Amino acid sequence: MKLVCMLLIKFVAIVGFAMACSGTTIAQYHPDATVTKVSAETDDSIVFQISVGKKNYSEQEDIVVNYLVQNKSGRSVHLVTVPSPVARITEAFIVEFLDPIKGPNAHEQYDYELIKILPGKSYQGKLLIKAKVLNDSTKYNFETVAIRASFSYLFDVSNLVDCKEATYSLPCLNEIYDKSKTLTAGNLVVKRKVEE
Repeated sequence: MKLVCMLLIKFVAIVGFAMACSGTTIAQYHPDATVTKVSAETDDSIVFQISVGKKNYSEQEDIVVNYLVQNKSGRSVHLVTVPSPVARITEAFIVEFLDPIKGPNAHEQYDYELIKILPGKSYQGKLLIKAKVLNDSTKYNFETVAIRASFSYLFDVSNLVDCKEATYSLPCLNEIYDKSKTLTAGNLVVKRKVEE
């Protein structure tokens, strides 16, 4: 099986592939291949891991994607999250949770949650892929499901303290856009028993 690292970091523009990866694949799969865990460590010593609890799902079963963010650096890091991350299907039929950071727009609301992770600590969460989203696809039957997820983080939040209460959100949106880094981890690959 061909393993390829698909991890990206952004500093407004993409910086490069300066990180280690294990078990990462792209959209060309052997029919029997599954990948249930992907882990990557950034050059900032932040570890991101995504995983699923099993490799086979029924057609009506939602897929829960577990994620773990571990801070191996010597300073606190802040994970940037949004209230309800939604999975979308790409043109390559990959189920993807997008980067939570929006481009700065004066009409956008600041709705980010910054989760502080102390040095040596970790944070766990879940993402949900509804079976209905996969079943409603008319172009692909999703017997094989490839999954990737994007995460954003930053270290300096000193200018973001009062952003939730701000009446004008553009300075806050600019700050988080400029200071955050984004990582995309994937692909997990699982199977679904789809009725013909």
